[in-house]
Amino acid sequence: MKANKVILGVLAGAAVGAVAGILLAPAKGSETRNKLRNKTRELGDAAKEQMHNMADVVKNNFSKVKDELVTAGNQLSDSFNDVKDQTVEAGKDIKNGLKESKGEFNKALS
Repeated sequence: MKANKVILGVLAGAAVGAVAGILLAPAKGSETRNKLRNKTRELGDAAKEQMHNMADVVKNNFSKVKDELVTAGNQLSDSFNDVKDQTVEAGKDIKNGLKESKGEFNKALS
């Protein structure tokens, strides 16, 4: 956001300076209008270029953040699956242990 303000400030300052210089310079009205038209086009082109540059920066940053989020999501999913698998295995071990204990208990009662 700060960069936008700086760019806008520079463009506004350049526009004011160009207009003041053209209006204060001794020239015919048609020459002055042509100069104003040309300067306006130049400033418009410069503003468009800056906007395209800023759009490219935003796109690149968005792409990087998206890739990092996808990677983090994949890592989280993998971690969840690992914990799930460990939990299932622990449950099976407990179930088998209880079966063994039940068998030993039933043997002891017989």
